[in-house]
Amino acid sequence: MPLEVELKFIVTDFSETREALEEAGAWVVHELAYEKNVVLDTIDGELRKEGKLLRVRKYGDAVFITIKEPVQSGPMKKRIENELKIKKTFSEAQAIFGKTGCFPVYTYEKTREIWCCSGSHVCLDTLYFGMFVEIEAQSEEKVAATAVLLGFDPADGLRESYRTLEKRYKYSNS
Repeated sequence: MPLEVELKFIVTDFSETREALEEAGAWVVHELAYEKNVVLDTIDGELRKEGKLLRVRKYGDAVFITIKEPVQSGPMKKRIENELKIKKTFSEAQAIFGKTGCFPVYTYEKTREIWCCSGSHVCLDTLYFGMFVEIEAQSEEKVAATAVLLGFDPADGLRESYRTLEKRYKYSNS
């Protein structure tokens, strides 16, 4: 099971990050695309209570199912993640889980561009409540090194999910 380690950084635009990525010899893994995510859970919220996440994601023309284990302690967001590309539509995937008692509990949309840099994936994400550079790798050391290479201080990185960041945004603007 792959370990996912990540940090997010809030930015006002991606120009400096793209420039740093190009200078570091990074390359685009996936061009900018629309992404829709639906988090599913039981009516009683059993997955959330256990710290798990079940998600159906549509990225470009592809559909993925993701299962994430509970977040581990540490300075970065770290958890086991399994993701599977499926040959169903986004709606069909949700309907399958509906038959098992898992229903949408949270939906979020964004545009995402993915780069590969120093053994990390660097995602340039735009959501209605902000722009984020998300660095993902399989170790804290790789995430930290990539963050520094791109001009970020790992100590300033955010561990929170987009769901939590959206709640913070809504609360601060109410």
